Amino acid sequence: MALVTVITPTYNRGYSLGRLFDSLQCQSSKNFEWLIVDDGSTDDTATRVREFIPLADFPVRYLQKANGGKHTALNYAMPYVDSVLTFIVDSDDTVLPKGIETIEHYYHKYCHEENIGVYAFLRTTISRGVVLRMPRDEYVGTYVGER
Repeated sequence: MALVTVITPTYNRGYSLGRLFDSLQCQSSKNFEWLIVDDGSTDDTATRVREFIPLADFPVRYLQKANGGKHTALNYAMPYVDSVLTFIVDSDDTVLPKGIETIEHYYHKYCHEENIGVYAFLRTTISRGVVLRMPRDEYVGTYVGER
């Protein structure tokens, strides 16, 4: 079982999934699976995903559902998640090469803390991809303390 499930809800984004796939192929850690939830696409999304599956060096699962919006696609994915962690990555995003490795690092660092339910990382604009690193002044907080 993978530590992380990368969930990608998508709707008519067949044209952009290749870039995300390429960034996942470049991950320094392969301790993840990619779960794509097609929210009723009418473009070539299904064809594109079927092309990725035999090329991937990580598990890829593809689910299709009737269109209902991103939130319904994410909810639909939950029963299919077998990993400890989930990482939502939109179909037009990319993940930097050490993204999954960074998630693993912080999970192992804090997994024995009973009161941690969420890990949050910095994100940049789409043109620069998703940056997964903690700020220099790393901290553990609560929603009460963040109000």
